[in-house]
Amino acid sequence: MDYFDTLNYFHLVNPANGAVVKGGKIDDSSIFKQGYFFPRKDKPVFFSDRLSEVVSLILPADSILFQFDENLSLVNKIRLDRQLPDQLSRLPMEEAGRSAFGKDISLGGSFTHMAGQGDSFIVEYKTGIDPEQNRAGLSREELAAVMASRKTYYYPIRKGRQMGQPVPWDKPGLLKLGLGDNRYLHYADQAELHEAEKDYQCYYIYELRAKN
Repeated sequence: MDYFDTLNYFHLVNPANGAVVKGGKIDDSSIFKQGYFFPRKDKPVFFSDRLSEVVSLILPADSILFQFDENLSLVNKIRLDRQLPDQLSRLPMEEAGRSAFGKDISLGGSFTHMAGQGDSFIVEYKTGIDPEQNRAGLSREELAAVMASRKTYYYPIRKGRQMGQPVPWDKPGLLKLGLGDNRYLHYADQAELHEAEKDYQCYYIYELRAKN
């Protein structure tokens, strides 16, 4: 029952000697509190590379992006407004375990990925499915259409704050790898990326720019 009081966000392993450094406690502003949890939306999404001054982290069901320094002390918080539809399923801690996996988790949105370079990066968010389309007795084709109703957004973060509004993403595939200078590798199945079959593999690089 004291899970969230004792949890450390980070377990950093030194590859040279195997030493482990633990740190990073859940802040009181997190949606994760004592007594309840959000099934399959509690695995942290994080970003940091050798050019980063901070380690950035958010939990899929949360709305606060936390940033920690090299000593794993909290130094900054950025609120990321969640996009609709978003109906999170909250369960009491007593139901933690196998029974939680049968609950409907597709109605709630999730932060799912981060990519970037240094202290400039994007945070990927996927909305929940449209609750009006979610009903019992759907065919496989109807269910696939409902799941496809989820929308993807990217939140640009730079130097400790959100830059502009979340960017809606309506193309196939996702921005998976930061290449620096606000450029991101667009990755997906080749058949999704190209209108015609090609005899070579290629992927697109997208650049995010401020609107004039």
